[in-house]
Amino acid sequence: MEARPSNSATPRELTQNPLKKIWMPLPCKNGLPDKRICQRMVCMTNCPTLIVTVGLPARGKTYISKKLTRYLNWIGVPTREFNVGQYRRECLKIYKSFEFFRPDNEEGLKIRQQCASAALKDVRQYLTDGGQVAVFDATNTTRERRETITAFAEQNGFKVFFVESVCEDPEVIAENIVQVKLGSPDYTNCNTEEAMEDFKKRIKCYENSYETLDEVLDRHLSYIKIMDVGRRYLVNQVQDHIQSRIVYYLMNIHITPRSIYLCRHGESDLNVKGCIGGDSGLSPRGKEFAKYLHQFIQSQEIGDLKVWTSQMKRTIQTAEAVSVPYEQWKALNEIDAGVCEEMMYEEIQQHYPLEFAMRDQDKYRYLCLGSLSSWKTHL
Repeated sequence: MEARPSNSATPRELTQNPLKKIWMPLPCKNGLPDKRICQRMVCMTNCPTLIVTVGLPARGKTYISKKLTRYLNWIGVPTREFNVGQYRRECLKIYKSFEFFRPDNEEGLKIRQQCASAALKDVRQYLTDGGQVAVFDATNTTRERRETITAFAEQNGFKVFFVESVCEDPEVIAENIVQVKLGSPDYTNCNTEEAMEDFKKRIKCYENSYETLDEVLDRHLSYIKIMDVGRRYLVNQVQDHIQSRIVYYLMNIHITPRSIYLCRHGESDLNVKGCIGGDSGLSPRGKEFAKYLHQFIQSQEIGDLKVWTSQMKRTIQTAEAVSVPYEQWKALNEIDAGVCEEMMYEEIQQHYPLEFAMRDQDKYRYLCLGSLSSWKTHL
């Protein structure tokens, strides 16, 4: 008798099949492809992408790299970050001072080049083994270094997309140094003042040789330039869907930490009755809650506060009491309970005992009669 898998068996792990490389024909001249085009572009679709960060230290490059890596993996694109600073720490166990980064420090320059080469070697291995995107996280502040990386990508059939972060605001830079760099292994045994002074000198080591991405000189490159933590953007030569997703994401994140407050609405009239769903307004206790929420928000002294609500009366009334501008988002509406809308829990248990038990067991994936589950909505 043929054995069949049990329905209770654990679901198979979802995997992504690697996409085949598809070579595209190039414009030809006298039967031969144009040499200039061959030198400047990878002539295939579905090929891996190498994201390269550009910018001085303390500009949020590593933060961007980590956020971007997590986002791309989340949308189903196998992605890995390669931080050259981590390679340097593994090679050089003890960090002494900014002197290591001086442009005239030949030994330091040699070690940094070796670390960058080791990282690129791992990038090639990862993308060859089925990865779709690699994030090469380093300063890459000179045009010569970026040309070396571009040549490496062309030799291996990778597309390149540069992400440059430019910031001249001293307050933002100082905040980034305090929040991120002072927690670095480089400054484990240093006090705050010493670490701040050393890191500022490290930045100076890069400033004289820094060549930003240029609209004319680098017009053939694909890149996004983020200026002053998102006040302005410059986007050039976006080639494909992945790069467009990267651009959209980077134009909607903050490279400095923000506080996000999650708050339920005040008690509604249907809450008082013990009913689920519906679109009733706030109860007297709900209005009292909204008043105290207003006092709390005022005590926090939050500048440029933005409030999002659903389109339900109870959330709108809660937000109105806070006395700040707010936006209504349909995506934040509570999932419709289907045939159980505005029913009491006792009524659901009495009329739909199986549905009640299933909902109680896994509310996230539960699909009520005539409704959507939270899980399906997120998909």
